[in-house]
Amino acid sequence: IAVIGDDNVASNKDGITLTAVDITSTNGSISLNTPAVNSIYQFTTGINSLTAKNDINITTNKHYLTHVNFNADGDVNVLPASGSTAFEIDIPIPAGFTFDAGITGLTIGNTTNNTLITLSTPIAIAGPISVYGGSIDVNANMTATGGDILLDADFGSTITGGTLDG
Repeated sequence: IAVIGDDNVASNKDGITLTAVDITSTNGSISLNTPAVNSIYQFTTGINSLTAKNDINITTNKHYLTHVNFNADGDVNVLPASGSTAFEIDIPIPAGFTFDAGITGLTIGNTTNNTLITLSTPIAIAGPISVYGGSIDVNANMTATGGDILLDADFGSTITGGTLDG
């Protein structure tokens, strides 16, 4: 399943907006993509669920993500749009993400990202966790039962009120 949004920032419109929806792929991956560097991706109030037999890929520059349940038999990748260095994400609690324990890997950001990543929702998955940012704030427990945890921060990481186990 692929959903591709458009860059409508000039008209103050979101590239993709989902409100209280369930997207399920029983035979493959889910990709949500707003390809422009200035596009906005948004899950709004209400519980949203993404369930995939394989990977879940979300690609955009600006994320306003709340109330999302991730269920996958593969990896979950939350990545910046191509060419972006200003990818920023805040995963809040209690209205944040939930990650199914069977997810085989989680990647947030990429090596060119130089902005703040804030993780305030507990994460416990079956594979490795990789987070890339200018700085990374971890405010909840992170557990990677089948792999390592990588926090790649250009300007340092802060771990407050959480533990890393990987």
